Amino acid sequence: PVGTAMLFRAFPPHERAKGAAILMIPMVVAPASGPVLGGYLVEFHDWRWIFLINIPVGALGFVFAGLFLKEETQPNPGRLDVPGLLLASTGLAALMYALAEAGDRGLDDPRVLAFCVVGAAVLIVFTIVELRTSEPMIDMRLFKNRLFATANGVQLIAFGGLMGGLFLLPLMLQSPATRGLGAFDSGLATFPQAIGVVMMVQVSSRLYPRIGPRRLLGLGLLGVTATTFAFVFVDVGTDIWWIRGIMFARGGFFSFILICLQTATFATISPADMGRASAISSAGRQVGASLGVALLATVLTSRLAANDTSLLPGADSVGAVDAFHEAFIVASVLTAVGAVAALLISDKDAAVSMGRVTASEAEEGVSPVAVGH
Repeated sequence: PVGTAMLFRAFPPHERAKGAAILMIPMVVAPASGPVLGGYLVEFHDWRWIFLINIPVGALGFVFAGLFLKEETQPNPGRLDVPGLLLASTGLAALMYALAEAGDRGLDDPRVLAFCVVGAAVLIVFTIVELRTSEPMIDMRLFKNRLFATANGVQLIAFGGLMGGLFLLPLMLQSPATRGLGAFDSGLATFPQAIGVVMMVQVSSRLYPRIGPRRLLGLGLLGVTATTFAFVFVDVGTDIWWIRGIMFARGGFFSFILICLQTATFATISPADMGRASAISSAGRQVGASLGVALLATVLTSRLAANDTSLLPGADSVGAVDAFHEAFIVASVLTAVGAVAALLISDKDAAVSMGRVTASEAEEGVSPVAVGH
């Protein structure tokens, strides 16, 4: 949240697509490099190094930030919202636990239903409390801004399918019942997604002001839907280069999504509200990814049980592959729903980020809907 707020305070709205294109490269390449480096350390050295390697990396980041980041403080930063923190963490944890247990117990299990109800109830209370708090942890009032609310809704759904699909593939590749690849080879198979993002992110930033977020985001989500569904046709005998090719194409479409969400979401947010807005967006992205992983893990677990198989050595590989295929179908449905939701985004609302009106013109009412009234 801090990085996003700093970047977008530095760039005027019509230049944020270019700024987002720069931001996307480390945001995508770094996480994609993790499975490759981690797989190498686990497979050829010692698993403890996957934790130890973070010490020099963190120290280097700390030194770099101290030397090159310009300090910027806000006159009224606010206080820690302890009730909001406790309610949000409790409600989300209850929902995550319910989803995690649903795979083994079923959605109609009393424990699963109880935690679902408790989690939903606590999050409703959280929303009420935040709306009545002068300095909330999550400023729910920002959702009155139509563009901001719609973009965050699309992001929540889309990242569930995006990250859920990315969670499934390494499991399918490494499971002894399916492919049985080592951790390093699995990381190399997923890394082309990052290459696809890097190669297309500059193209995406140039297309954004010409096409607009509505169509570009929809195209990106449809592309990710198609490439996620392509894994339904992957089995134990599929050439690994086909898998890498699918991931590369997935990354190219993923870049459209990232540029649009990073740019359009904050198009009509004032600099004073940027920190709170980026906190909401970051939290929504993480919650969407976590819910997607939990949901698809539940689907995979339940389908493995229905097919009377597992991911262990000697298990029925046909049944295991079928279970993965069904989970990938659910992941593709999630991103398809996100593509439909993207139709609710108005290019007119995002005109200031496309350079079609200036920020001052938007504030003066040249495009009244763009400022959320």
